[in-house]
Amino acid sequence: MLPLWPPSPLQNILMGKMDLPVIIGILVMLTLWLGALFNIGDLSLTISRLFHWFESQRG
Repeated sequence: MLPLWPPSPLQNILMGKMDLPVIIGILVMLTLWLGALFNIGDLSLTISRLFHWFESQRG
């Protein structure tokens, strides 16, 4: 179990006490990091192909 004091950043996020811009900044950094890890172009192309395939299956 995490110690209750001092509160960790994870606990602040879970408890909703952290500022919204900080959370947005963390999400943006994670998105950019994942985008660098996986090629964004290939990933978006795969997702769009999957979406088009799904739409064609529905008729």
